Amino acid sequence: MISKYTLSIITLIILLNLGAVHGADFESHDFDGNFRMDVPSGSSFEKLNTLFGLDIGPSNAYRDFENDMNISYSSVGDDDKYFNDMIKTMKEEPNVDVAKDGDLYLITTEKYHMVVFHENHKIIAISAANPDFDCMKKMAKSTERG
Repeated sequence: MISKYTLSIITLIILLNLGAVHGADFESHDFDGNFRMDVPSGSSFEKLNTLFGLDIGPSNAYRDFENDMNISYSSVGDDDKYFNDMIKTMKEEPNVDVAKDGDLYLITTEKYHMVVFHENHKIIAISAANPDFDCMKKMAKSTERG
């Protein structure tokens, strides 16, 4: 049975699944002091409201409405456990492709695409409906995860 924590994380990621950004230039963006990430130049990420009462720890979602790019962040106590449970659950779902690229997971379904990773009790996901995986991987790899 899937824990409520794993379901919360999966729900968070699935709900953030819109368009893509195809930019060559990047600039550093601070996400409320939680982490810094290079994002396509001109991106304007807006913090969304509370994420459905998740009880896994502080969770935030940011959306660039103009470019339809989403970034979600969750702080968890045992990130290895929650992250591994989430990846395992996704691999078991029909029509979900999960590929590993270093410490990044590339997840594709019929409705969304995402790059997700974890470190230092943070799980961060970048999602889009029409991905530019090279752009999303560059964003993920640039993250200053403190």
